[in-house]
Amino acid sequence: MVRLSYSFIFVTRRNFPLITSHVQEDTINEIFKDAAESNNLSLTCFSGAMNYVVLTVESKDPLPAPFQISHYLRSDTSRRIRNDLDLGVSHLPSLWRRESWISTSYPSVEEIENFLGEIN
Repeated sequence: MVRLSYSFIFVTRRNFPLITSHVQEDTINEIFKDAAESNNLSLTCFSGAMNYVVLTVESKDPLPAPFQISHYLRSDTSRRIRNDLDLGVSHLPSLWRRESWISTSYPSVEEIENFLGEIN
């Protein structure tokens, strides 16, 4: 069976400093892993910086489309991070910006920097 792989970059609203320690990065990684599994995806790669995350997920099913996967992951993780972690972001309607980077290949450092420069 063919597995489809998609990479995403999600950036926090207002450049909120989401990841400030390795413990937070591990916790957020677990939240993304659980969100992926609940949507029949597997998280194969995760990397977090202070105000953004880069992740790759695999899907056995050609549906849903990548933008739908992005929506599922952003909405599910936003809710769980705001509810589970005491970060002072409960007032935000969503933790993630609407803009996201989606590709079938993992982004290079240059692609990440270009994307972040475009949306800021």
